[in-house]
Parts: sequence; C-alpha cells; structure tokens
Amino acid sequence: MEPQTIADTTRRESSKKFDKFSSVKYLLHMTTRTVLGDIAEQQRRIDEMGEYLKASVKQARLAGKSWAEIGEAIGESKQTAFNRYAKYCVDPSNPDA
Repeated sequence: MEPQTIADTTRRESSKKFDKFSSVKYLLHMTTRTVLGDIAEQQRRIDEMGEYLKASVKQARLAGKSWAEIGEAIGESKQTAFNRYAKYCVDPSNPDA
C-alpha cells in the first residue's frame, strides 16, 4: 500500500535513521501523485492562512492600529500593507473611514 502523503510516510518511517543519501533516495522514489497531493495540501493551507491574515489585519485596523504598525508586524512598508489589505478593511457602515 502506497502512502498518501509525505507526513504519513514520515510517521511510519520515524523509527528508522535516515542519512542524507537515503532521504534523497526516498524522495526520488515518491510517486508524482503523492508529491502533487502534498503540493495541493500546502497551497490549501497557504490560502487558509491568507484568509486569517486578512481577518487579523481588519481586526488590527478596527482596534486603531496604523498601517505603519501593521506593515511592521508583517514585514512590509505601510504603503504595501495598505495597498494589499485596505480593501478587506472597509467598514460597510462607514465606507469613508
């Protein structure tokens, strides 16, 4: 039976010692389907985290945090943070805010 994800195989093989050559050999023998499934799962997680980040930025703005503070927290300039996230922070009851 072939493992469904890298994590499944890693858990199953955790008792074995892998040197760097056997790890490379393992990766080379993984099926394309397994690798593509892992890529799809990681993309799903990235998308989910992006939604959490948008919600967190919105909460920070509602709490009165500046774009400079938000930009610093996410490692961007205030202008980049504003350009990227302002559209998610619009308050429908006060669109001019």
